[in-house]
Amino acid sequence: LPVVGAYFLKDKLEDWSESGIFINMSLINLYFTKLIFLKERHIDTEEFKRRTQRHIERITTQDNKIDNLINGILELVEQFEKENGCKVNATYFTTSDDLAAKLKAGGGDTYDVISPSGDMAGYLVQNGMVEEIDVTKLSNWNDINDSVKLEDVEKDGKIYGVPYLWGPDYLVYDADVIKEEPTSWDIFWDPAYKGRISLYDDISNIYMIGQMEGLDAQDKTAIYNMSEEQLADAKKKLSEINSSVRKYWVSAGELNDLFANKEVDVAIGWPLTVKELNDQGRNLKWTIPKEGCTG
Repeated sequence: LPVVGAYFLKDKLEDWSESGIFINMSLINLYFTKLIFLKERHIDTEEFKRRTQRHIERITTQDNKIDNLINGILELVEQFEKENGCKVNATYFTTSDDLAAKLKAGGGDTYDVISPSGDMAGYLVQNGMVEEIDVTKLSNWNDINDSVKLEDVEKDGKIYGVPYLWGPDYLVYDADVIKEEPTSWDIFWDPAYKGRISLYDDISNIYMIGQMEGLDAQDKTAIYNMSEEQLADAKKKLSEINSSVRKYWVSAGELNDLFANKEVDVAIGWPLTVKELNDQGRNLKWTIPKEGCTG
């Protein structure tokens, strides 16, 4: 599952309990971005496939529904409310830009905890919009795999964000239409699928271009820090397929509907789309192209 970081807003940090959860707070606002599916970092493709398949098999075997994960999060919130005598008010946002706009508009006075995507993390830290997290109060901090800890949330030896969920941005396709597994993101430029593709309405499309250009070959963070020239090139390439896009989806539900109604054949998507649609009898498959993927 995707990395979703927990960040504490400037001037909102209060005392911690032994478990690393806020105490002494009469009101806590959790900022869940679509609850689980967000951006993080590039990882070796084959290793990513192996890990992801293991996670999917475990979820399918033990729980049979991804809903159980969401329910687990909600149960955790309910437990926290009981133990601390408070009410958690969740506000949702759709994109990283939406989050930044809310915070700049005074959200820092309303939200105590936020859950941004990885590509927004560095911006929040560098602009002094989040507080330091004392990871010595987190009993499981050392158990978190280093591959999902973002360098972007470290500044002057201090840590400002903690990951707690992780997952991929797959290439998802209708296997009844596309018989052979696609090997590259360049399938979006194939005229055969004009009007039959869907992309995420998000800045991460730029990262896809960066990976296709091999910008992350030596430095995995390069796709998140492109030059003006590289950004212009990415804009040009994405403009070439704009007319081929059936719809830019914002929520996973929108993408699910596009596949369910057979409006698209291939898309950038998340694991729950494949799981939920196949449970309904569809034949969707996922792959990580040779260029890699973000997650």
